[in-house]
Amino acid sequence: MGMGKPQLDKRTRLIETAMKLAYRNGFRETSLADIAEAAHVPVGNVYYYFKTKEELGEAVVERRLAQFRARKEIRGTLHRANGLARGAIPGGRP
Repeated sequence: MGMGKPQLDKRTRLIETAMKLAYRNGFRETSLADIAEAAHVPVGNVYYYFKTKEELGEAVVERRLAQFRARKEIRGTLHRANGLARGAIPGGRP
């Protein structure tokens, strides 16, 4: 087995693919069949994970919010660390 990037599970792959296609084509214009094909998942499996297109859309929004919150938290941590470093460096700004 290769040491490359681990393959995402089908549900995650569907969400990631839906995000990309919706960004490119718009959510309304992107069909579940389009998402399944691009994610290399049989269209029937889409319905196993998401009963409706709207349910998949909600998962996309939740994922984007989680990504946004994670980035915001990282920025806050870096900002605090930068402030601490300034105080610890002689001649650094308080």
